[in-house]
Amino acid sequence: MHHESLIAVLFNEYIAHPIAALFGVHADADHGLIPQHLVMLIIVSFLLICFAFWLRSRLSVGEPGSLQQMLEVFTSGIQGMMRDIIGEDFRRHYPLIGSLFVFILVCNLMGQVPGFVSPTANINVPAALAVISFVYFVFHGVRVHGPLGYLRHFAGPVLLLAPLIFSIEIISTIARMFSLSVRLWGNLFSEELVSGSLASIFPILTPLPAVALGFFASLIQAFVFCMLNMVYIGEAVAQEEH
Repeated sequence: MHHESLIAVLFNEYIAHPIAALFGVHADADHGLIPQHLVMLIIVSFLLICFAFWLRSRLSVGEPGSLQQMLEVFTSGIQGMMRDIIGEDFRRHYPLIGSLFVFILVCNLMGQVPGFVSPTANINVPAALAVISFVYFVFHGVRVHGPLGYLRHFAGPVLLLAPLIFSIEIISTIARMFSLSVRLWGNLFSEELVSGSLASIFPILTPLPAVALGFFASLIQAFVFCMLNMVYIGEAVAQEEH
């Protein structure tokens, strides 16, 4: 049975419930007004916004700090992969890919902090991110090729097989939302489940290996999610060579 985290309980009791009461909404004291995963998303968003304002005040062209240099290396690496996968127009899509990576990574790592849980371990969060990704690459596919041109590339090169290929491609494209969401959710949920089980069996020996495993899994899952988005965007905007 999944228990509400202490942070979610305190957030609802001292922030959500008082604010709701101001508007005449009185929630059951035994149940949180805001679900746990939304509480964690609010905290992640607040932390990232604060970090962005703090980092902006410390950026320097002449004397970059160690954090800025590390972020520049990260940016160069991500943009290099995007150039290889998407093409020369990769910079247009970097805000989404970079934001997704940072957001998912921080969400994943939340579960390593005592009292917190990873919001991405709840299926609703990966599903929402997958829908955003789907709408994004479809929009840019239509932008580059036009509505008919984008639909035409689902039909394949053989006219006789076009109806069959079109149906298969449409289904497989829509299924990408399911694949993105379940892959991220399943890995984070299972990682938290395994770590929790090991911690209950070996409370002294488990923490450090579990944290190392959690950090590695969080990083890999954020990278895989963004890599798949690069591939999907690259396929959507690719120009056919005749």
